[in-house]
Amino acid sequence: MSGCKTLATCLVALTLFPVAANSKDTFENEPFDTFRLIDAEMTRLDSQLAQLKKSLRPGGQLSAKQRRLWVASARRMRATASSIQRLGKRMRSHYRAHHQKAGYRLFTALDLKAQALRHQLLSLERARGRVVAERASSRVEKSMLALVLQFDSMSGGYAAVHCEPQWWACAEVRSDRANDAPAVKWACVNTRRACAGLLGPQSPARVPHVVQRSPVSK
Repeated sequence: MSGCKTLATCLVALTLFPVAANSKDTFENEPFDTFRLIDAEMTRLDSQLAQLKKSLRPGGQLSAKQRRLWVASARRMRATASSIQRLGKRMRSHYRAHHQKAGYRLFTALDLKAQALRHQLLSLERARGRVVAERASSRVEKSMLALVLQFDSMSGGYAAVHCEPQWWACAEVRSDRANDAPAVKWACVNTRRACAGLLGPQSPARVPHVVQRSPVSK
C-alpha cells in the first residue's frame, strides 16, 4: 500500500534484499521483510474500512442486521490492526535489544498508532445507535490515517533503494514539524557505522542491476 507501489517494485526489492531463509538470519533483511508484511496488512485494512463505511451508510432506521454488519467489519479491522501491532512490537523489541534508537523510536510510534486504532474500533463495536456509531467511525478513520502516515513516513521509497553490492540500506531520520511522523529518507552507505539512522539490509555480493551510489547526506 505504501512501501511497494507496484508489483514490479516489490519484485525488485525481493531480488535485491531476499527474505531470510532460516531462523539464524531472521533479522538479516529487516526492516524490509516487516515492511512488506505490514504493507499487505495495510492493504487489507483499507479494504476492510471500505466495507465498514458501506455498512454505516447514513439515513433510515438502524436495523439489527446493520449493526451486526458494522460490528463484524470493526472486528475484522481490529484483528488486522492487532497483526500490525504485533509486527511493530517484534521490531521494537529487536531494536531495543540491539540499542538502535532510531528503529526503536519509529516502531514504537507505529505500535502506538496501531493501538489507538484498535481502541477506536472497540468503541465502534460497542456503539448502540447510528449517531454514536457514525461518530466512532469518524474517529476510526482519523486513527487509521495517522497509522498510514506513520508507516508511510518510515517505509516510503524503501523498495526503490538499489544499493551497490555489499552496501547497506540506511534511513536518515529527520523530524517533520508539519507531521507527527518523522521524515525518513532511504539511501545507501558503504559500512554499517556510516548509518546514523535506521539500518536496513546489506545487498548481496552480486546484484543483477547497475545501481547508484547514494550515500546519506550529513
